[in-house]
Amino acid sequence: IVYEYNITEIDSKAYIDNDDEWITLGQVNAIDKDLDMENTLVYSLTGIEFDASKSFQIDSKQGLILAKRNTLDRELREKYEFLLTASDGLNNSTAKLIINLLDINDNEPKFDQSVYKFQIYENNLNNEKPFAILKARDSDKFNNSYVQYKILN
Repeated sequence: IVYEYNITEIDSKAYIDNDDEWITLGQVNAIDKDLDMENTLVYSLTGIEFDASKSFQIDSKQGLILAKRNTLDRELREKYEFLLTASDGLNNSTAKLIINLLDINDNEPKFDQSVYKFQIYENNLNNEKPFAILKARDSDKFNNSYVQYKILN
């Protein structure tokens, strides 16, 4: 069984004061027909290829999946995979949990150089070759990474 969630990344600049805050991403639920009302399932979450304990948790009784707000930055990591376990004390059931972070436009473009110098010779403006190439990059993705240039003065 694989559960896959697409979650929009959090703009960390908007939450400077609450960067370490835990937020709820969702809830998982398992059913055990052998359990009576007094016994409950216990949930656990293990990161695949990373240590999940610093940035993700699961409420062992309710199945709430929690993440630290500062973890949800697509530019740091785009996909998280977990092994989700539900246990009744004797038997375990596992599933794979995948969290995909969707991009928001939270990064400004950055030029490749801080200063660009070039010369334009008079009477040479009809040349079809560019006299300067300026490059800026944006670490966002898809439409959020498009860069527009304007000459202001």
